[in-house]
Amino acid sequence: MSHAAARTVVNPTGGTASGSFDAAENSAPFAGLLESVTIDPVVDFSFDGAIRREDIAAAWTWVCRDLAPEICSGGNVPADTLARATPELLTRWAAAQELADQSEDQARRLRAQLGGEGHLEHLPKVYTALQHVGLLGKGQALGRVINDLGEDEKIITAIRSLPLKSATATALFMTALMGQVANPARLMIAVSKIAGGASELRLRRAGFAPTIEAILVQAQNQLHLINPLGTFADVDLTCRGLERYHRLSRSVAGYIELVQRGEWGRALAELTKAASRRLEPRLHQVCPEIAASFREQSGDASVAFEQRLAAISGTYLLAAVRDCRDSLAVNATFDQAWHQSGQLIDSCLNRGLEQMRAGRKDPAAMLRLDTAAKLSEIRFGPEYAERFRKTMDNARRQG
Repeated sequence: MSHAAARTVVNPTGGTASGSFDAAENSAPFAGLLESVTIDPVVDFSFDGAIRREDIAAAWTWVCRDLAPEICSGGNVPADTLARATPELLTRWAAAQELADQSEDQARRLRAQLGGEGHLEHLPKVYTALQHVGLLGKGQALGRVINDLGEDEKIITAIRSLPLKSATATALFMTALMGQVANPARLMIAVSKIAGGASELRLRRAGFAPTIEAILVQAQNQLHLINPLGTFADVDLTCRGLERYHRLSRSVAGYIELVQRGEWGRALAELTKAASRRLEPRLHQVCPEIAASFREQSGDASVAFEQRLAAISGTYLLAAVRDCRDSLAVNATFDQAWHQSGQLIDSCLNRGLEQMRAGRKDPAAMLRLDTAAKLSEIRFGPEYAERFRKTMDNARRQG
């Protein structure tokens, strides 16, 4: 699977301020220019390098309806057009923010236009991100460059060359960069060498807090992809999101000496719990779905198809969880599902072979056996599945 591709952009779903204009329905807020620092919050932690999607949507609605409707063209504005209009937009924005800072009445009005106190509180961060939108693009570009650097020393040189001064701008830059880094562990090794150690205190003193926080932000942004419930859920997207989450999480938990009860450790623990809560209900379903796919069916063929699809999807997810279990808290549930799934698949394979040798080769029985062969490839590996297929071919000839 491609780790670089794991960062998936979703459609804007944030709420908007009161009124009839809904910019979120017309266009991606700010023409998608802030997508690289947008977060879909699942757990409750906040870092300077990320902005909630709902806050960006609220700010965009306010800009299009109240601040600069002639610039936004009803919310549907190309990125290059918005980029050219950004200086004028920022000038008006700064003036409106200054008025709100000076007058409680103006602050109350702006709060109402945005749709709440929370959106007003985060408005300056949206402003800073738009102000440094060119820097976000450079961060993404550098992240892709780091993927192609073969030596840690080159990564160290690239990090040391970063011309960043503003704390908020640095945090936003690192979030954009980390969204493109395929192997965050290599980056953590490099920053640890620069800091002279991998302890949380050393990394903070060396100025690398935004780097670690960007990793945690990107890890959280994978959680909305880990949504495996439903027969037709996109299991490939779920597995890629889980794999990406694992890489990001392990680059912190496995490479940093975290302070006990520190901010990073608490955030990591919350991420682990959130990812596990999303996966555990689906893990409980895997073995019943495998068993159902092996039962003899009568009636609607679509039911049998859905059962086979659910069994295959669940087994793929089970294999992905096995590879990522160090970043999860599902050991008991996983161990039980892993053991029982192996028994179910092995039992079906043996029963199918006995039926073939006895001369039973009806289409339904053969389909169940093919399903078991596919599941064995996922659960036990391709070599096991290949040996079984050879045994099955021999049984066909003998039956």
